[in-house]
Amino acid sequence: GERLYTIYCSATPEYGKEKFKAKLSREIERVKEKFPDVLYIGLADGAKDNWTFLEKYTKRLLLDFYHAREYISKAASAIFGRDKINKKIWEDNWSHDLKHKQGSANRFLKELERQRANLDKRNFIERDEEIRQVITYYKNHKDKMSYSNHLKNNIPIGSGVTEAACKVLIKQRMCISGSRWKDDGASCVLALRSLKLTKGRWQQFWAYTMRHGCTLN
Repeated sequence: GERLYTIYCSATPEYGKEKFKAKLSREIERVKEKFPDVLYIGLADGAKDNWTFLEKYTKRLLLDFYHAREYISKAASAIFGRDKINKKIWEDNWSHDLKHKQGSANRFLKELERQRANLDKRNFIERDEEIRQVITYYKNHKDKMSYSNHLKNNIPIGSGVTEAACKVLIKQRMCISGSRWKDDGASCVLALRSLKLTKGRWQQFWAYTMRHGCTLN
């Protein structure tokens, strides 16, 4: 599908991310008021906190495909070691299946168990632990890996837009050489950047400010 609109939202770091969650909740609620009958999907990496937040507002959760693929690569390295040719073939085949074939997450779990049972003795403990971690990850997220169905319906399967926003909104400005920030200053700059990057918000902000004044808190 084609991205139609992006709302940028930010807050300074804090334990629990409560300020950010409050801002994002308000944005989501505004959108849902305007479009109550739309299918809302929560797309994120595997952090548990993301799912806890998103499941309150969405009907379906989807794990970012590229995070899932990273774990395929991790398993391939543990299984094949220096055998780069077979590693690439195995990794590419399973990545393709996961993306395009329904039920591939369960089949991949069976393949991991099979490979784990047949590991040779070379660095066995370390390699076995790597595969075990991938198995745990897939067991925890397999219900959020219906990539083929989403692709058929032109629904995005990657959270790259969000990761790019982190770079454009925050890193490019807040991490410039020599910069030092206090919370109030950083909060104001991030609020202004969020307004500037969200289409139409900058003009709305100044129109409101000229009439009523404003606060960026």
